[in-house]
Amino acid sequence: MGYRGLLGVALLVVACAPVSPAAAPAASVPAPAPPAAVADAAPPPAGVGDAVATAAAAPAREWVVAWQRRLDLVTQPPRAGNGLLYLFVGNDVLALDAATGDEHWRYTAPRLADSALALGCPCAATTADFHGRDVYVLAGTNELRALDSRTGQARWAQRLGQAITTPTVTAAGVVVIGAVADALGTDFALYGLDEQSGAVRWTLPFERRLIPWAAQDGATVLGATSDQRLVAVDAPSGHLRWTAGLPRGPALPPPERVGGGALPLGGDSSVLLLDTATGAERWRASVADWPGAPLPAGGRVFAATVAGQLVALDPGSGARLWSAGLGEPLYSGGLAHADGTVYVPTLGNALAAVDAEQGRVRWARRVGELLAAPAWLAGALLVGTADGALVVLDPASGEEQARLPVGEAVRFSPLVADDAVYVVADADGGSVLTALRPQAR
Repeated sequence: MGYRGLLGVALLVVACAPVSPAAAPAASVPAPAPPAAVADAAPPPAGVGDAVATAAAAPAREWVVAWQRRLDLVTQPPRAGNGLLYLFVGNDVLALDAATGDEHWRYTAPRLADSALALGCPCAATTADFHGRDVYVLAGTNELRALDSRTGQARWAQRLGQAITTPTVTAAGVVVIGAVADALGTDFALYGLDEQSGAVRWTLPFERRLIPWAAQDGATVLGATSDQRLVAVDAPSGHLRWTAGLPRGPALPPPERVGGGALPLGGDSSVLLLDTATGAERWRASVADWPGAPLPAGGRVFAATVAGQLVALDPGSGARLWSAGLGEPLYSGGLAHADGTVYVPTLGNALAAVDAEQGRVRWARRVGELLAAPAWLAGALLVGTADGALVVLDPASGEEQARLPVGEAVRFSPLVADDAVYVVADADGGSVLTALRPQAR
C-alpha cells in the first residue's frame, strides 16, 4: 500500500469494500506465541540527529492475551460501549462481550445489490458516529436501520432514494445521510431523519454526487461533493449554511479531527483552517510539499509533509511556531498527540516523538510500517504494524518493551477500553481480534 494508501488518492474518505459474510460462526484461535527478546534500539531515521530520551524508561509490563476470535473481514475500526465491542464484519454487525469475547448479538445484513455498488454505495459499514445507544447500518441497497446497541434489535428502518452513499452523522437529534436519489444516478440528496423514529424531517437536493465523507461540529453537518466542494448543513432544519471550494490536492480529515468551530484541511503545499459556522477561510499557511490531513491538538495544528517536515501552526493565525525535519516522508494518517508530545510515523517505518511546544525530536525508532495512529494504556505507547505485530514502547524513551504477533497486518489503531487493548489484524482472508491486558512483572 503506497504511502500508506494515501498518495494515490486525492481525498481521504470512508471506503468499505463489499465482503460477503461467511456462514460459519466465529471461533476462538490459539493465543500468539510469546515475543522474542527485544534487540538493541534501531538507529533513528537519517536527518533526525541524536534522538535523546527526556526521561528514563518506565518499568515494562507483561501483556497477557485475554481472548482472541477469528472473524470475517473487519471493514471499520472497532468501537466500544456498554461493556461491548462493536465490529463491522463483512456485511454484518457483531457485538462481543468486551471481557470474554463471547458473541452478545449479531445483525445479519442483506446482500448488497449490484445496483447499489454501481451507484457508489459505501456498503454495509455506514456509521461515522457512535454514542453507545444506536448503531446505524445498511440493509441491502438503500435502507438505513437503527439498531439498539445493547440488544441488536432494529428500532426503525427508512428507505432513502436508490443507494446510500455517505456515512451517518447524528446532530441535534437528527441523523443526516446522503443518497443517490434517482435510478439514473444523476440526482442526489442529503436526508435528515428523526433520531427517535427514523421519519424523514427534511430533504436537501444536490446536483453533484455526495462522496463518502461526513463530519459534524455541533449542529452543523459537513459533507463534500464530487466537484470538490464542501457543504455545511444545519441538522435540525436542513438549511444549507454554506458551500466552499476545496484546495488543490485536498485531504479531508477524519471526523474526529473536526470540532471547536474549525475544519483543518491539507492541500497542495498548504494547510488551511475553515470556520465551520460560515465557511470562511480563517488562514492559509504554506508548507513544504503535501501535508495530508492536519491534526489540531494541544493548542496547535500539526502538519506532517511528504517532504519530511513536521510543522506546528498557531490555530488562531496560522503562523509557523516551529518545524522539525525528520529526513523521511511522513504519514499524516498516523499523527497523534498526548502529554505534550506529537507522534508521527515515517515512510521509512520509523516512529518519531517530537516535543509539541518546541519541536525538538525526543526519540525515533524503527518499529515497522504503521497504517494507523498509536494508542496508550498503562503508561505504554501501543502501535500496530503492517506485518501483524502490536509493538509496546515506552513513550518517554522510545524503548521497545514488547512485540506481540497478532496477525498478518494491523490496519486500525489499537482500541483501548476498560484497561484492555483490542487489536484487529488481517488473518487468512479475514480478520482476527485480540484482547490483551497489561500485568505488572
